[in-house]
Amino acid sequence: MSEAEQQLQLYRKLHAVSTRAHAARGLDALLAGVPADLCHLFDCDRCVLFVMDQEKDYLVSREARVAVTPASIAGYVALTQQLVSIADVYDAAQLRDISPELQFQPGVDQRTGYRTRQVLAAPIADAQGKELLGVLQLVNTRSGEPFTALQVECLQVLCESLAVALAARQAPRFAAPAMPKAHGGAAPEGDAAAALAEKIITEACRLDASDIHIEPHAARGISVLRLRRDGALLPYAEVALDSHPALVARLKAMCGLPAAAAGHPVEGRLLFREFSQLDVALRATFLPTAGGLEDVVLHLLSSGAPMPLERLGMQAAVQDRLRAAIDTSHGLFLLCGPAGSGRTTALHALLLQLDSPDAKVWTIEEPVEIVQPGARQVAVQREAGMDFGAALRAVLRADPDRIAIGDMRDSDTAALAIEAALSGRMVLGSLHTGSAADTIARLHEMECERFALADALLGVLALRLAKRLCEHCKLAYQPGEAELELLLAEYVEELQKSDAYRAEPRAAQLRIVSGWRERYGDARGAFTLYRPVGCKACSKGYKGRIGLHELLVPGERTRQLVRERASAPELRSAALAEGMQTLKMDGIGKILAGLTDVKAVRAAL
Repeated sequence: MSEAEQQLQLYRKLHAVSTRAHAARGLDALLAGVPADLCHLFDCDRCVLFVMDQEKDYLVSREARVAVTPASIAGYVALTQQLVSIADVYDAAQLRDISPELQFQPGVDQRTGYRTRQVLAAPIADAQGKELLGVLQLVNTRSGEPFTALQVECLQVLCESLAVALAARQAPRFAAPAMPKAHGGAAPEGDAAAALAEKIITEACRLDASDIHIEPHAARGISVLRLRRDGALLPYAEVALDSHPALVARLKAMCGLPAAAAGHPVEGRLLFREFSQLDVALRATFLPTAGGLEDVVLHLLSSGAPMPLERLGMQAAVQDRLRAAIDTSHGLFLLCGPAGSGRTTALHALLLQLDSPDAKVWTIEEPVEIVQPGARQVAVQREAGMDFGAALRAVLRADPDRIAIGDMRDSDTAALAIEAALSGRMVLGSLHTGSAADTIARLHEMECERFALADALLGVLALRLAKRLCEHCKLAYQPGEAELELLLAEYVEELQKSDAYRAEPRAAQLRIVSGWRERYGDARGAFTLYRPVGCKACSKGYKGRIGLHELLVPGERTRQLVRERASAPELRSAALAEGMQTLKMDGIGKILAGLTDVKAVRAAL
C-alpha cells in the first residue's frame, strides 16, 4: 500500500471515530468510548483521554487524576499546550531535550509489570486556543517503532474535533447582563433579553463570525450558541432555556416581525446600527423545532460594498487570464462552487471590474446582500411567483447590457442566459457545481443547446475558501524532500491523465518543481513553509480565509468537446492541456507562498 493510500485510509477511519465521538451522549460516554476506538485507529496498546477539572489544576480520566505540572507527560502537555512524541520514556536524555523539568512517573509500570515505551500526547484546546479542555495520550505502538509523522498529524486533527465535542459538553454559561429591578422586585424580562441579544451580536462581530446559531435543547435545559468562524461552526456558549423565548421574541422585534411563534419558518432583516454603535446588517431565520421551540440562525452580511477583483487573492496569471476573458461586450461567464465558497463576492467583483457609466446593469439575486453601484438589483420572491427564470424574462425586456444571475439552477434559466449571451448581452451566472468541468457537464445535463453553449461560453471560475495562516504567529520551517514529493504527487494527480504528461512524466515534474523554485524559493531555491501555532489574535493559528481558484477559459479543443457533449473528465483533461490550474494546484501554490497549509487546503476541497 502506498503512503498516499495509507494516509487516505487513516483519515477515513479518523472521520468515523470523530463521528462516534460527537454522537456520544454525555461526558462519561465520551470518556468511555473514545479510547477503545483510538487504540484500533493508531494501532497502539493504550489510549487515555484526560479532561480538565473545574479548578483547572488537574487532568481527570476514568482511571487517574494528574496534576498540571511537568511531573508527568500529560501534565506537561497541559501546562505548555504543546504536543510531545517520545520514543522511549525511560530515556532521560529524550525527556531533557523536550524540557529539563519533564518527568515520567513509572509507578504504574512498577505496580503492573507493564513497560511503557513510546508516548504521543497532544493538548485539546478550544477553538480560540485560549482554554485547555483536556489531553489525549497514546501509549506504545504495536510495531514497537516511534509514532509516525502521519499519526502525529492525525492526532492533531482528532484533537481539534474532540475539542468541539468536549466544549459542547462543558460550554460556559452565557448569562444575560444584570438589569435594574422592576417595581415587583424582578428584572424586566424584555430589557434583559434586549441586552442579551445585543451582547451576542456584538461578540460575534468582535470574533469575525459569519453566522450565529441559537439552538434550544429542552432535555438539557439550555440553548447552545454556536458561531461560524472561518467556515467552521464552533460551540461558543450556553444560555439558560428559560431565557430562550424572550431572546427569540426580542430578535424578532429587532427584525420588525411579530413576536409570536408563527408555526412555520420566518425570515427577516436586522439592521444592528438601529440598536448599537456597530453598523452591521444580519439576515435572520427563525425555524420551529421539536418541543414548540424555535431555532434562530443569524447571518452577518458583508459590508454591502463589492470587493475589488484584486482582493480576491487570485494568482497574478489567473487574474490576467480572467480579465482577458471578460474583456468583451457579450458572452456567458460562469462561477461555481458550493455554498460559502465566495461565489456571490466574486460575482460582484466581476461586475465592479466591468463597471462603466454607459451600460445598463441588472442583477437577479436571492437575497440581495451586496449593493452594486450603478446596477438595478432584483430580489427573487418565489412566494409571489417570481423565481430566477421569471425575473430573467422580465429583465431581458428591460434593455439590459449586462446581467448577473445569482443561481442558474434550472434548465429554463440556463437556456435564457445562453440566449441572452448570444444576442449581445454580457451574462454572469452562478451554479452549485464542484469544478469548472463539472459546470459544463451540468449544463449538458440540463439539455442546454450544445452549439449555443460552445459559442457563448467565455469561461468558468470555480471557487473555494481555505483558512489563512495567522500572520502574527505562523511558524516557519524548511520542508523535507518527502513533504515536497507528497505536494508534487498531489499537484500532478489530474495531469497524470493527460497525454503530454504520460509521455514524459519525470520531465514534467522537473519543470513543475523548477517553476516552484523560481516563484516561491529563496536565492538558493529552498522553500519556506509555515505551520499554525495559535495566539490571541487568531483561532488555532488561522485568521481569515483565502480564495482558491480554478479558471477554465475554453480553447478550440475544449469548445469542440463542448459541442460533442463530452464528459467532465474529458473536458478537464483538455482544459489542463490548455493551461488551466485546478483548485488543488492553486491551493498548493498558496501553500508554497506561505499563505496557508496542506490541512486547510484539503479541508476546503
